[in-house]
Amino acid sequence: MQHKISVVIPCYNAEKTIINAIESVVKQSYPIFEIICVDDLSTDNTVKLVKNKFSDVIVIENRVNGGPAKSRNVGMEVATGDFIAFLDADDIWYPNKISVQIKYLIKFNLVCIGSPFTVNSIEMINRDNYSFRFLTLHALSFSNKLPTPSVIIRNMGLMFNDKMRYAEDYDLWLRIAKLHPGRIGLIEQPLISLGKPDYGVSGLSSHLLKMEKGELLALKDNLGWIKYIFQILSIVKFSRRLFLVFVARGNIFKAK
Repeated sequence: MQHKISVVIPCYNAEKTIINAIESVVKQSYPIFEIICVDDLSTDNTVKLVKNKFSDVIVIENRVNGGPAKSRNVGMEVATGDFIAFLDADDIWYPNKISVQIKYLIKFNLVCIGSPFTVNSIEMINRDNYSFRFLTLHALSFSNKLPTPSVIIRNMGLMFNDKMRYAEDYDLWLRIAKLHPGRIGLIEQPLISLGKPDYGVSGLSSHLLKMEKGELLALKDNLGWIKYIFQILSIVKFSRRLFLVFVARGNIFKAK
């Protein structure tokens, strides 16, 4: 039995990358039921390119810019598949991404599954088996192990907190882990390639403090009275992340 997969792609001024992103969905070895592209008031040719290239893609144009969480929610509200997979406009999937994940989703009756990522590369490895493990609320409390473009969730009315501009994905994974214990999984081999790293000179390093605040808020909302313990742990993690950014910048400056 094949399950219907809806793909939700939020996009904003993504004319340079959106075609490659959607093509990585079209080329999946597992059939895709529908692709929903939600444009967040782009000022470039993103919408025109998508409509001209992919006649079957559902394009929704936001009337106001609301951020990626809002755009994902808009797409999720109209999605009719059994499962919803997320992809960002500057990232791509490995060709077997969905086929690998759907097996574990069904086998273990999961609500949510994800995987690690590579950056700007597709390192396809022929595998008969993939490493899998369950993610608990405790494990997720130490770090967000699920990059959004790697995630598939069941279409069961779950939504992102669109009032959060940072770590809204982390908030949703924590919420799922709390409400559906034992039903989040992780494939331990990469199945996606990000267009840019999570942090670094060209990534989100300039927003690190806001990201950290978002993570603390997500922890507070989902962990209750033990929030202070995890705030301390999160601050330690943030300090390490900031240190890595400074090291990366220093290396680039030396190279110049």
